[in-house]
Amino acid sequence: MALDYNPDMPFFLPPLSLAGIIGIIAAAVGLSSAFQTIQKRLKLQIGASSYIWAIHFFLLGGFTESLMQIGIGTRTWVSIYLKRSIFAVTAYLTITSLGFLSILYFTWQGPLSILPTLAAINSTVAYLFGNIQMRLMFFISSLCWIISGYYLGSYPIIITETIGICMNALGIWRVIKEQKR
Repeated sequence: MALDYNPDMPFFLPPLSLAGIIGIIAAAVGLSSAFQTIQKRLKLQIGASSYIWAIHFFLLGGFTESLMQIGIGTRTWVSIYLKRSIFAVTAYLTITSLGFLSILYFTWQGPLSILPTLAAINSTVAYLFGNIQMRLMFFISSLCWIISGYYLGSYPIIITETIGICMNALGIWRVIKEQKR
């Protein structure tokens, strides 16, 4: 397992490697997108974050995770130009999901390869739903990334996705609170 105990390090400070530094950069870019107010810039920043995550996962030996992040970044950038016609959305979902399943097939590293694939497909489909349902689906994606990150030794993804879960919970709470008014 990648998260081995090291008695010389405090439990809350993992050793910093190149992969760890890149993971911290990816987390900073991704989390700072929460401050973007313009949809196109938000998607550009999230897509860029995915490409940085791809480098992080590649350095950790997570080839499925790495290529899924490239797919997620590309999916995010393509969605900027996606019109809301039923044909465009259906084609987008079909092509994206088949692409993610192809990545799974060609980078199979055992059953844990299913987690990033599930996360990628789930988060793609989640955008078709309303705010609360979408955020609930993001919980599933975040949990998949946390488990995958745990087995790869990716502290940055574990922390980032935990923050994401908290942000989604807060978003759900705000929507419910607004609906009660």
